[in-house]
Amino acid sequence: MWDAFTGQQLLKLEGHTDWVHSAAFSPNGSRVATASQDGTVRIWDAKTGKELCALISLANGWVVTDPGGHLIATTSRGLPVRCIGSSPTPRSRRFP
Repeated sequence: MWDAFTGQQLLKLEGHTDWVHSAAFSPNGSRVATASQDGTVRIWDAKTGKELCALISLANGWVVTDPGGHLIATTSRGLPVRCIGSSPTPRSRRFP
């Protein structure tokens, strides 16, 4: 990310493996979402540049992982989101 006035680089968000085609800030400016041609959407802390999670596109749905690669949630076409959590003993929670 760059300062719009000075052009100075503020943060380098590393994680995508192909070009990033869009980015957006959360309404309060604390998060940045980036979407890439690599089939992922990544959520970042706007202040530190730390990756918070990745949404990975699959043929028929999405999975959400934390930066360590632990599964957080899944969904498939027409099915509810299933939140798993990233603890060593995952707990499942379904959202309609």
